[in-house]
Parts: sequence; C-alpha cells; structure tokens
Amino acid sequence: MQPKYQLIKQEIVKAIENGTFKPGMRIYSEGELRVKYGVSNTTAVRALNELVSEGYLVRRQGDGTFVRRNLNHQKAWFSEFSPFKLDASGQRERIVEHTVTTVNQNITNADISTLLGDPTESQQLICVHQVAYANDVAWKFQDRYLLGTYLDRSAIERLTAGSSLSREMRLDRNLADYPTQTHVNVESLDQLPMLQEEIATLGQTANYADAPAVFHLTKTFYGPAHQVLVYLVSNNHPAYYHIEILTD
Repeated sequence: MQPKYQLIKQEIVKAIENGTFKPGMRIYSEGELRVKYGVSNTTAVRALNELVSEGYLVRRQGDGTFVRRNLNHQKAWFSEFSPFKLDASGQRERIVEHTVTTVNQNITNADISTLLGDPTESQQLICVHQVAYANDVAWKFQDRYLLGTYLDRSAIERLTAGSSLSREMRLDRNLADYPTQTHVNVESLDQLPMLQEEIATLGQTANYADAPAVFHLTKTFYGPAHQVLVYLVSNNHPAYYHIEILTD
C-alpha cells in the first residue's frame, strides 16, 4: 500500500499541474491536511517538506505554504553527453565503449529502502553496479538501487550479460524518460573512500591521477504514481562527462 504522505504529494502536484493551485497561491496548512486526509501531523509535515525540497512549494513562517512563483517545479531538460574527450586541438577523440555489470542482492540500507517505499525493509534491496569504460579507461562508476520485486533470477542474469534495466523491469519506456530529480556535485576523491578503493583495484584502467575530483550524481526516478522506481548514484570522470540543462 502506498504511504499516505505520497498520496498527499501526488494530489497536490496534480492540483498544481492542472492549475487548481496557481503560482503564488496559498495551499493547505498542516492542520487542513490532517483533517482532509485523516493523517498525523508528522505525515502532513513530511508531505509538505518534500514538496518544498522538490521545488513545488515555499513555506513562509507564520504565513503559510505557497506554490512557488518562479515555477521551479516546471520540467527541465537534462542532457548528458558521455563519453567523449577533447584532444589537444579541441576535436573529439574516437571512443570505444564497453561496460561491466554486476548485481548485488545481499545489501541493506535503511535510508534507500525507505526512499523506495519499503521503510520496514521487508523486501529485498538490489544494487546494479556498473563500470563504464571508454578506450579501456574506467570513467563511470554507477549504482542503481531498486526493490527485488522488479527482478526475477533470469532478469538478473540478463542484466549481468548486458541487458538494460528498463527492459528487465518491464517498464513501458526507457527509465531515463521518467520524471527524475537530479543532484550534481563536484566531489574530491578524498570524500569518496569506496570509489578510491575500487579505482585502486582496477590499476591502470582507472587513471584518475589528473582528476582529483569527479562529478557525483544522485538521481531519483519516479513512476506514474509518483512512486520511486530507482535511486541512482554515479561518479563520473570529468574528462569524459558533460552536462547541459535547458528550461523553458
């Protein structure tokens, strides 16, 4: 069953998108949400706080909660260009790509399980780990977390053999086409000890001597009911990864 705070969020987002709540308009208070949905104050506060963090709402102390006027909740196009590298003359080098995928079915992470809608950790948590290579240089280290209900044993075997996660989850379209919340930071390798350890095990195929920092991305992919499908963490070599963000 879907958590009630998610239901509240979905209905508020729907009301914003269909124009019931317009930019700058005051929406429900915590007390009004408690009465309307029959929930606790904790649930009402969580729903509002998450919508604030996702860019839909702004809270003004002593005044109420309002739809953002600057429309931060409107869609943006996040384009990733990878992998390519510029040579000394500014031209793109020819790149030959391949990836190595492993699937870890024996992990526990309470925060990620909760994010995926399983706060009691009653379901299996799966991590699809992928290392991407460009000209035999490891440039991307990526973990995608999802609940085990999406994958059976044969699907996991196909993933390891190179199949796509979208196909094995039986989604109606590519995972990248679903609504996504993305955070991009620049992190030094000193802040990422597990990445440092993996780089060390790969030796010369992971040349990060000229890259003391990496692009550290987290992405949350949402399904049609605004449920979290997949949580992704990726560390990308800056020489091979470029982003472009466009808004209307």
